[in-house]
Amino acid sequence: MTSEHKEGYLICVFGKSDKYYKMASRLIRNIREYDIFRPICILTDNVYNYSYPEDVIIKIFDLESHLHKNISSNNDWHKYGFYPKIFQSYYTPFQETMFLDADMIFKKDFTYFWDIYYRSNQIILIPGLSDENNRSPANWHWNNINNVMTCSGVNIPQTFTTLMIYNKKFSNIIEEKINYIFNNLQDMKVLPYYLSGYPDEIIYSILLGLLNYKISIEIHDWLIKIENCDPTNKNV
Repeated sequence: MTSEHKEGYLICVFGKSDKYYKMASRLIRNIREYDIFRPICILTDNVYNYSYPEDVIIKIFDLESHLHKNISSNNDWHKYGFYPKIFQSYYTPFQETMFLDADMIFKKDFTYFWDIYYRSNQIILIPGLSDENNRSPANWHWNNINNVMTCSGVNIPQTFTTLMIYNKKFSNIIEEKINYIFNNLQDMKVLPYYLSGYPDEIIYSILLGLLNYKISIEIHDWLIKIENCDPTNKNV
């Protein structure tokens, strides 16, 4: 990887269905409508059955090295969604990474998000919502976020992890903080109500709270406008 490729995009493709491969292939073409220079990496558990463009970097996720007793890998969401999204920064080949959920479709140029990220002066920037005290709207996390903030002792923003931008150093933060969070999920009153498991968003939100990092309301508001982006399109 040359110096001019210090920035790049990362997409997760996991599971037994080829649906996420098709969505990722669509997203690769979509990214190239707006950015022909920054490289793209696929993080996956399946490198054998799918064919990507030659310039796409492939990284294989090692699930076993990340398992925790409180996050069951018998749950398909945990296995194919949660664990890869939480530990992706260990695998990125880029110094600065923009993670994108595979089911996104951009309708306008999104690449100025890089500038917003650098202006934030944070190791990670995630779209979301919060008040001036970094507190999520009260109805988030199934109307339970106030309990999570009380029990964790930190203010926590709402996150929208369909897109995240981070520095490779973020993996050091995961290394330092993630076991503390995983070990205390029940004590913090975190709810496992997403596909019978824990949503990755609440983990990132707690991390931001512990770091006193802000979310990007600007990117959040752009992403949810249908004229800009369809952030959850699984029709392939």
